[in-house]
Amino acid sequence: MSSNNSASSSTRALVQLATTPPSLALQPLTLPALGSGSGSSSSAGANGPRAARLALSHVAQNPTDVQSLDSNAFGEGTVLGCDVLGIVEEVSQGGGEIDFTAGSAGGSHAGDVAHQVQKGDLLAGLIWGGEHKGLGGYSHHTILPDTRIAFRIDEELEARFGRAALSTLPLAAATAELALFSSSCLGIPQDDDGKKTPVLIWGGSSSVGSYAIQLAALRGLQVYTTASPAHHERLRSLGAHEVLDYRSQDVPALLKERGVSIKHAFDCIGSTPTSQACSQVVGDGTICTVRPGLGGTEKCLKETRKTDVLVWTVFLTDHAYGPLKWPASEEDHSLGVQLFENIPQWLKEGKLVPNQVKLLQGLESVKEGFQMHRDGKLSGEKIVYAI
Repeated sequence: MSSNNSASSSTRALVQLATTPPSLALQPLTLPALGSGSGSSSSAGANGPRAARLALSHVAQNPTDVQSLDSNAFGEGTVLGCDVLGIVEEVSQGGGEIDFTAGSAGGSHAGDVAHQVQKGDLLAGLIWGGEHKGLGGYSHHTILPDTRIAFRIDEELEARFGRAALSTLPLAAATAELALFSSSCLGIPQDDDGKKTPVLIWGGSSSVGSYAIQLAALRGLQVYTTASPAHHERLRSLGAHEVLDYRSQDVPALLKERGVSIKHAFDCIGSTPTSQACSQVVGDGTICTVRPGLGGTEKCLKETRKTDVLVWTVFLTDHAYGPLKWPASEEDHSLGVQLFENIPQWLKEGKLVPNQVKLLQGLESVKEGFQMHRDGKLSGEKIVYAI
């Protein structure tokens, strides 16, 4: 290890074991060292991502966590968890024992929050639990790979919303932002210029769906969404123009009957029936599914343009998930940096509201939380663990 790097640090984390089926156990873990902050050994140079070690207080659960464990996506030694919130213990640019910049084109820190992050700050940010062995959210400490893909929480935000709710933002909000506005997804212009472009968001009561409604509405889009009746009032309060009951209504037929023309649909569920329904609504328009690799789109209309969203393209680096590969995207990274810069102000202005939370205590509760997801016991709320 270079003398310019800080020492490795010890923590405790939920680590995947080599069992059948895969399981997790709370174990001691050594985190890799960060660079010195000079950037002298960074493969991305002075403009590369600035990493930070966090002492975590909360981690939010996402479906990908459970799916990655159950499918044994990353194997023994993995620490899962993507939405993290905690206190910065150390900040560094580049170097250290792990390279977060493979395939990176660099990118600028000019004017963004990452350039100002310092020890003692409270941050909520995104990490792909599983991509690097031992680094994930279900841990007492972790390393945030890029502080540009995070937002600082001041006393006003913490007092108003609480840490648990704020921890639900990074993954779901970034997924929604890319799905709506990236040219590789729906590619809707962010400046709607008063056109009130209609968009269908299927699964509006999901975590991603509720953020998609808000991010679309604050750009002036006219949002149609689906949900069970219990969630209709809340989704209208988030900015939905109309909420449709997917269980008792044939949504594509109803919209066609009303003469509503929608050319963009975001499937936040990612199943074959939901993608098929989105396709029937948009016709020769575009759908985007949350299923990487276009899973579930086999029954879509031939004329529909089918796209998918992979949230990890907000990091300016190449990514692979099994046989699927996504190159580094300057556009998606810029969308992500812009989003995380805007989140604090949007929260304060009431333009963005965090998910509703089901709070569980301790990493020991993760087994229970994962099973709740498998059993379909969650509706309109997101599990968060207080560590």
